Amino acid sequence: GLSTATGSNVHAVQRRGWQEISIGGEAGEDDGDMEVFQLPGSCSPLIFQFLFTLTRELHCSGGHAVERAVLNTLRQRSGQALVKAFRQAVEKAKSQRGQKEGLVLQLLFDCRFASLILR
Repeated sequence: GLSTATGSNVHAVQRRGWQEISIGGEAGEDDGDMEVFQLPGSCSPLIFQFLFTLTRELHCSGGHAVERAVLNTLRQRSGQALVKAFRQAVEKAKSQRGQKEGLVLQLLFDCRFASLILR
């Protein structure tokens, strides 16, 4: 599961699928004021796999018939597991050299993505 994957390398910075975003510069001005950023274009594969597996298992167990209280508990516990994994990834990132910015951006994107899915 997620906890065993967390121990390995949950958020290896993978720049696949990242998008280049340009900000600044008015129409007709030179490009000197233009800033370019690389931002994640999707969640990490591990987060996607976790959420996909969660929803697949819920569907297979008859998700349409599951009580709201059970769904709320499932969402809460899944969120707690993700928060734990994110904390472990942040702790691991503190000890790494280089690429911290990319890792932090991916973590932020993943947190936001997961929170939207688990609402």
